Amino acid sequence: MNDRFTFGARSLAIVSPEALDEVGPAVSAPFVAMLPAAEESDARGAASLAGDLVRMGCVEICCVGPNAETVHDSVDEVVEDLGALDVVTTWHVDMDEGCQYFISTAGGRPGWLLAILAERSDLASLLRSTVRAV
Repeated sequence: MNDRFTFGARSLAIVSPEALDEVGPAVSAPFVAMLPAAEESDARGAASLAGDLVRMGCVEICCVGPNAETVHDSVDEVVEDLGALDVVTTWHVDMDEGCQYFISTAGGRPGWLLAILAERSDLASLLRSTVRAV
């Protein structure tokens, strides 16, 4: 999965975690990231990605899905361990609400939005629909 959309002054890239290295150089800081939170196992994946995102210049990490609070707690721990207290973390159990927030508000409207969704086709589809409605 590697989709890119441009709407207004913003660009959205939907990628798998494996493609993060490929897309990283194309994404300019500051940017906002979305991580899936559909299952408890997503917390482990999010924790491993959070450090990379912060080092790349991410200013906000949005955790979206039924286990968003658990994933958010894992991300917060990494952000705090890195001393990156200026990085905002949010969690949204309702996926529609999370996608709306991510597209319209997250990060104070930086140019880049990076959704690292692995095999979460339901969340990717919802995100695509949200962008098309803008």
